[in-house]
Amino acid sequence: SKNGLSKIDQNQNKFNYLPLDNKQREVTDLLVTDSTLWLGTNKGLTEYDFKAGTTTLFKHSANLGSIGSDQVRKIYRDEAGKIWVLTEFGFDEFDAKSQTFRHHYHHSALGSLFNEDVFRDMIEIKPGVYGLATDAGFKIFDSKTGQFRHYFNRADDPSGISNNHLNCLLKDRSNNIWIGTTGGGLNRFDPRTGKFKAYFSNDKIKGAISDNTIQGLFLDSRGNIWICTPDGLNQYIKATDSFVVYSKVDGFASNVFNSIVEDRNGNLWITTEKGISQFNPATRAVRNYDDADGAFVNSAICCDKSCSIYLAGDKGLEFFDPLKMKRNREIPPVFLSDFQIFNKSIDVTASGPLKENLNSAEKIVLNYRQSVFSIEFVALNYTLPEKNQYAYML
Repeated sequence: SKNGLSKIDQNQNKFNYLPLDNKQREVTDLLVTDSTLWLGTNKGLTEYDFKAGTTTLFKHSANLGSIGSDQVRKIYRDEAGKIWVLTEFGFDEFDAKSQTFRHHYHHSALGSLFNEDVFRDMIEIKPGVYGLATDAGFKIFDSKTGQFRHYFNRADDPSGISNNHLNCLLKDRSNNIWIGTTGGGLNRFDPRTGKFKAYFSNDKIKGAISDNTIQGLFLDSRGNIWICTPDGLNQYIKATDSFVVYSKVDGFASNVFNSIVEDRNGNLWITTEKGISQFNPATRAVRNYDDADGAFVNSAICCDKSCSIYLAGDKGLEFFDPLKMKRNREIPPVFLSDFQIFNKSIDVTASGPLKENLNSAEKIVLNYRQSVFSIEFVALNYTLPEKNQYAYML
């Protein structure tokens, strides 16, 4: 062509891309169920049918049965397969047959103190009974009776919840409910006693959680609890009731961790502010993918039944099979391209310090006046050359 020749690098085909008409929407959550993709945004809820290739947008309107708010915060599927949508104004129960929503909200006597309309996460405690993370504390909703129980922070209750601004929920194998807050640490709730235990960040205590803002919670296939914070990834150690913290020191590209899914081999895939990281808990090996690899940054993440992983952001949707991710294992040859003394390139001469080609010279002898020198080098590799890592010894 007039513009030259382009080469397709097969090592770069890591992510499959599906453009979506985002209309400047902020993606807040993502859920894949069977052949349907659910996309939560700040401008409504989108349903995408993979088989039919059709898209349906649900927006709030005056019509009975419309979604309660266009500000979607969470999409949740319970054990019976029912879809729930949490928004900035209550939460909605989706009827798949009629394609309508049944709206739920809860205003207590404390409504003047809290914004009780914002719902951020949901967990099924037992069939028909759900825990809800709100901006007004923790609520338990019984869908059969329509009744709510409300737990909120009280200064005179040492066994109460530590904070009212909740972000995320998790149920562990002992049926405890873990609650992540904004600024109030991590809480563990025992539904049998109705009591909470709080975990706070404290630099003076070994094994403390790394930050008091919890952005995501995940239970892996081995029963381990993982906590995403703006300052480290935490693993809860049940035997010692403490935490192990992972960060950039351990190979991650960022200390800001958002959410987690797991593949069939037990690897964790964790979204960060720099992209997505693959983490092997057994070996602690980390592989980072960023926008140079084609990965969306600061994206919503989920996985389907086959463990294909989906990322959604402002640019659209991408998905991949983590077991088929290609890795460039070729070590490129490294060549020395320049030798300088006091920032001046030195040519090969019989009388100078560089007496033969720089790449074949076994030694270079400098006198005491030639105290500042530099060597330039390059690796001949065109597959993400910015990700090559070098080591040298003086």
